[in-house]
Amino acid sequence: MPTHIGEVIESKTTQFICQATELHRAPDFGSFVQVQDEHCSIVGVVYNTTTVSSDPSRKPVAYGQTEDELRRQQPQIFQLLRTYFDVLVVGYYQNHQYCGFLPPQPSRIHSFVQQCSDGQYKEISQNINYISAILSSGCECTDELVAALIRNCSRYHDDATEYQRRVGSELRRLLAADYERFKTIIRRVRQ
Repeated sequence: MPTHIGEVIESKTTQFICQATELHRAPDFGSFVQVQDEHCSIVGVVYNTTTVSSDPSRKPVAYGQTEDELRRQQPQIFQLLRTYFDVLVVGYYQNHQYCGFLPPQPSRIHSFVQQCSDGQYKEISQNINYISAILSSGCECTDELVAALIRNCSRYHDDATEYQRRVGSELRRLLAADYERFKTIIRRVRQ
């Protein structure tokens, strides 16, 4: 198993929030991650990253110095900072088979989060249910997330153009009533 990149600190059936193991080292926006639980491995896509103070009474302020200068002169500042990332659940593995819908139970608090392997990217993205899951999630950056994930997943398919064509057809079907939104997402995929 690969080394974990975070730990679940808040969990719902549809999403979970993780604390990154290292400051400023969250997985990329639009990347697949997984949480191994007792009975299954829950798969989600990273849709938000935040770095904040762990002490609500000690808000970071601007010092007019580079991060390296601050680390040398005031290293205690960085002991209070934490990086968090939010994950939207898109499916799960059970008995080594990927299911492109919500798992029966949410991930457990303090479960470790790992990045998905190249093979998992290919397998997960073959099941294009992730598009409808994201579009119906209500997350504030839905269109950007769909475009980023399509770009990321395309790299793991032998024929990226054919994959994008297939996903584009599904996206067009899902957004039949909003052609302008469909075009905007497709433009973002091609950039």
